[in-house]
Formats: sequence, structure tokens, C-alpha cells
Amino acid sequence: MPQDDLCKPGAFPGLRGGTRLLAGQDLAELERLAAACGATAWGHSGIDPARPPVFGCFAGEVLAAAGTLDRWGDRLLHLGIVTHPGYRGRGYGKAVVSAMTASQSCARCRRSAIFKRRSRALISSLLNG
Repeated sequence: MPQDDLCKPGAFPGLRGGTRLLAGQDLAELERLAAACGATAWGHSGIDPARPPVFGCFAGEVLAAAGTLDRWGDRLLHLGIVTHPGYRGRGYGKAVVSAMTASQSCARCRRSAIFKRRSRALISSLLNG
């Protein structure tokens, strides 16, 4: 999924501070999170920094949770989430899921607006011939 399809980082009002779309400079933190969670939990999350988008929620300087969205076909998104064992049950994973959901809502709204503009133009051209 292209980065352009996502809302800009910081565009998620009401979410826990420190929740954002991750980038290349966050790779070391993702590796630390993977080590803390263990191979099984990390593998089940499906997170691959080489396949964005990857979202994260920080507790200070520590990446407390991360998640990814993987498009499966036209209508299905696979959501993968993992939370650092020392930060579970505190809402960090929920914040990541909320950010991912918000990003997809915004992308869907933009696609819908583009479709509506194109549809109106087509209808107008047919009617006004």
C-alpha cells in the first residue's frame, strides 16, 4: 500500500501521544521490540519494516507496541500487532490499532471523494452532452 494512501503522521486526534507511522529511523527500535517479544510473537505479528505501513506507539523512548496492515485482495486488510511484554495491558496496542484504523478510514474517504468527483463529471458530461 503506497505511503500516499495513509493520513499524515499526527493526524490521529485523540490517540495516545507517541503513536505514529514508523519510518527508517525507527528500525533499531523495531529490532529491540522484536527481541523483547520473542520470535513467536514477532512472527505472528507479520511486521516487516520492508513492507510499510508500520505503525508504532512509544512510551518515552521505548517502542511499546507496533502494528502493520497488509492488503489481502481488494477488500481485506490483515492487521498484525505486537506489544512489548513490559507494556502490555496499558493501551499501547490499542493506540496502534486505532492509528491503523484511522489511516484506512482517511484513505477510504479520499478514494471515495475522488470517485464521487469523477462520477459527477461523467454524469454531467452525459447529461450536457
